[in-house]
Order: sequence, then structure tokens, then C-alpha cells
Amino acid sequence: MIDRIAEGDCVLISGGLLSSLSENELREACCERAIGTQGCEKEAMQRSLERWIEITTPPPTLPEGAVWVPERSRLIALGLSTVWSIRQSREAQCCRELLVG
Repeated sequence: MIDRIAEGDCVLISGGLLSSLSENELREACCERAIGTQGCEKEAMQRSLERWIEITTPPPTLPEGAVWVPERSRLIALGLSTVWSIRQSREAQCCRELLVG
């Protein structure tokens, strides 16, 4: 799954396709990355995917000795997206109670 997401990220970045995706394609890309889409407008989904790309793309330069692990950045982003989506969803009251207490 992470490999498929990474391939999709590369296509979005290299092809500059983000702005040309249809609303359904945006929704699918967001769902693959656990980005909540319920009640979201097309522009909001585009911004969410842009943030995803920023978070999971290595910076132009790394501090000396630092190593970028793309899989780790995507796993962290998936976890954050999942938690955020659950907290935003009206239908996830049970999960929200587990997370918040």
C-alpha cells in the first residue's frame, strides 16, 4: 500500500497533475492517504493533498548526517491523517472517544 501511494505521489509531483484532477479523483487520492473528505470542497481536498506532498517529500537539503526515509514519512503522515479524519468525522464518535478519552 505504501508503495502504491509513493508511486501516486511521484505522478502527482512530476506531472503537476494535482490541479487537473477531477473531484472524484481527488477524493480517491485523499482516501488512499487517509485524508478525510466528508463535506470537503474540491479546493480543500487539493490543499490537503498539497500538504501531504510537502510532508512526505524530502527537503532540498538535509542536515549533515541526517537520512530521509520516505516510507517512514508516509507512515507518519498516514497516522496523522487518520487521527485528524476521525476527529473531524461526525460518524466516528466511538473512535473519537477512544482517542480523546
